[in-house]
Amino acid sequence: LELVYQGEEVDDGSIPVGYLIHALSCFSGAYEKVSGQIVSPEIDYRIKVVGLRQESVHILLEIFEFAKVHPEAVVTGVIGTLAGGYQVTKDIARYIDFKRRLKGKPPKNAILFEDERVYLVSAEGERFEISPDEAKRLLAGLLDSDVEKMILPLHDTRVAEFEIRHDSESLVKVRSNEKEYFLPTPPTATDSESNIWIEGT
Repeated sequence: LELVYQGEEVDDGSIPVGYLIHALSCFSGAYEKVSGQIVSPEIDYRIKVVGLRQESVHILLEIFEFAKVHPEAVVTGVIGTLAGGYQVTKDIARYIDFKRRLKGKPPKNAILFEDERVYLVSAEGERFEISPDEAKRLLAGLLDSDVEKMILPLHDTRVAEFEIRHDSESLVKVRSNEKEYFLPTPPTATDSESNIWIEGT
């Protein structure tokens, strides 16, 4: 699993610590909210950072699940073989993609219930079938604050794209000119973080 930022400011493989903290803490927060809905309450998980890769910034993660009663025994391996973990990550990516397609349009004005099916109507008028759980998350704004912070580093060509990948599969990609769709309020500057950098290897 990779969280990827691309652009002039990060193409050398370095990243401001603030960006890294936002990406990790907010992905973890989103993962906790979604997994609490679709993963058995008997199963807990652990997200581990296993590296930073250059060629832009690739934050490499592994997700392990284990039984709460026996935390020393891993139930399933890393996300590559983890059906639950992959589904949670895919649901997060779909949430981000839905928000991107809405282009700032309130979900309550874009979700239709017809013949026991649920549809999302994009800002361009395209209809996409979504699950009832996905509709509930969008209407509640469940992941809005987490997604907002993951998108926050995007800025023109300096940090041009954010992407979530699983192996070679791109689950979602957001470009800097789409950032406004995710921000209910203008971002505030964090000058105290801007001069501290972590470099990937």
